[in-house]
Amino acid sequence: MDRKKRRMIELGKDAVIVLLLLSALWLIGRPQLYGRQVEEWLSSALQRGSGTAGVVTDSVDVTQLLRPVRMAVMTDQGRYGTAYDSQGTQLLFSTAADLLNEALTSAQEPQRVSRQVWEDALGTAPGIYYEFAGALPLSVMADLMSGGESGSQLDGVSARVSLCVRQDEVQLIYLDETDGYCYAAATDVVSTAQLSSAARGYTANGTQFAFEREDCSSLAFYTMLPSQTPQPAECLAVNPLTAEETGASVLEQLGFGVQGTSHYEAPDGTVYLNSGDTLRLGNDGRVTFTAGEASPARFSVSTVQEEASPAENMELIYQLVRQVAVPWQGDAELQLTRYERQEDGSVWVEFEYYIGGAQVIRGDGSPAVSAVLQDGAVTDLVFCLRTYTQSGSLCAVLPVTQAAAAVTALEGEGGELLLCYRDNGGGTVSAGWVVTR
Repeated sequence: MDRKKRRMIELGKDAVIVLLLLSALWLIGRPQLYGRQVEEWLSSALQRGSGTAGVVTDSVDVTQLLRPVRMAVMTDQGRYGTAYDSQGTQLLFSTAADLLNEALTSAQEPQRVSRQVWEDALGTAPGIYYEFAGALPLSVMADLMSGGESGSQLDGVSARVSLCVRQDEVQLIYLDETDGYCYAAATDVVSTAQLSSAARGYTANGTQFAFEREDCSSLAFYTMLPSQTPQPAECLAVNPLTAEETGASVLEQLGFGVQGTSHYEAPDGTVYLNSGDTLRLGNDGRVTFTAGEASPARFSVSTVQEEASPAENMELIYQLVRQVAVPWQGDAELQLTRYERQEDGSVWVEFEYYIGGAQVIRGDGSPAVSAVLQDGAVTDLVFCLRTYTQSGSLCAVLPVTQAAAAVTALEGEGGELLLCYRDNGGGTVSAGWVVTR
């Protein structure tokens, strides 16, 4: 159903609700119906009318959505890095986010450069390196950081970008995930003085990259290596849907906690039906929403444009994530890992849980949150709800050199060494080294 038809349906619904209100006021004066009866009838009618409209009402700031999971600052004294230090990463990003935003929005035509240029950028002061949880289109990254249409001309897809001084100007250097090549784009907005100011005050802590160490040459060259062995916390993991109040909250947040909703028990959970839409609350904590093909959009972007922008799409999804998943995440945080437009025009979005800067990998490989949008409306939405709580104990983790040798022997060369938690559905999750490609 296209946007114009859906908008006409929504306007028609509003008109029906107004008529219901006027009818109620007229009925109050009739002796046949008492005030309590009118109140019950009107409440039921309004609940039915709001069921298909969804309940996404709180505004969110999409500029706060995109956050790196690792960063580094290059100074004259050396490199300061924040691998597996979420607090340090966010503190550094709070002072360096504006520079990246300005560089992304003002970047000129990118030029393909050698890998050596990318490596030099990580050793040249002043410089700042940003590594995100997933590879995103740089134009989308710019839109999210700007909070709207940024006008960015970058067409690359990257999770790893840096700002450095090259050829007497500040340049944006990035590794493109689509072709594996490195690119550089000049910016005339960010000055060398601004970059120097943002990089000032940090003390080198020995952070390195795999290309700088012979004993880690089997790893992907862009792997960031902490100077000291991380000490991740062991965590308790709970399915919050086992609590009755959690299910009731999810139903309310997604507009299924109203009259007119029917339900039935399935082998793997409970299925709710409302106005053609389906919501399944799984016994494993999985919440699955599927929009009906002939139903008005329950969750959609409020825009008059023909095509919803990335910022508009993500504002809608971020609202739902904050209402349904964030209240139960505990000591974890959700990071955006995917924004991808398909050939049919649909947009796929994914989030993953992170604990202390380390990703949580689910046993079945599914993302923590996934969503599909078509023409600015949500057609499919899945939340894998989990509550993670640090237990007070620490996980035993191998030093980086030993971990690199061990995982390379098992899984081969060329992968990125990452510290991750594995969640197989049990009550405890522990962190360990894995190699990803």
